[in-house]
Amino acid sequence: MKLLSLVGFLLFSSSLLAHPLHKSVVNIDFTSPSQFKVVIQLIDHDLEEFLQVKFGENQPQNLLSKGLESKSFWIEFFKKQCYLSLGESQHYFSNLTDIRHENGEWFFVFQEDMKVTPQKIELHNQLLTSHFSNQKNLVFLNYLGEVQQEMFSNDRFEHTFVVDKMPAETKRP
Repeated sequence: MKLLSLVGFLLFSSSLLAHPLHKSVVNIDFTSPSQFKVVIQLIDHDLEEFLQVKFGENQPQNLLSKGLESKSFWIEFFKKQCYLSLGESQHYFSNLTDIRHENGEWFFVFQEDMKVTPQKIELHNQLLTSHFSNQKNLVFLNYLGEVQQEMFSNDRFEHTFVVDKMPAETKRP
């Protein structure tokens, strides 16, 4: 029985090595009904591999350093991969305030303003899904203290967060 358990564990472990988990985490934190902060967190080797394949660079570190020199590179990169829809308009993250690398992950921080107070926020999230078939993108939306979360994947990349259940003093007239 112990031998069977050991064989099962080894098979499971080897399948994890053959098909690693690829993930991103996106935190959207509304500090007021019209201002929010977005932090996009990506595993460094996933981002490097994606960029290497996409742009044909042999040394992804060189490409990353080129991108880090230009915030516009990253704004355009994320515009195609992750954005909000509010009613009929799309809101792309455009105010990139910080890029950092910590503990094997890249962090991209945006500080955004909106002209409307949303009742529903539709998020489109296809971060790295064109490259990794098993990509998982976890999103946390904190709207004035009410936290919602959703898991996105290659076949499920849009979700509508309902935020009209906010406290009465913050609701629109």
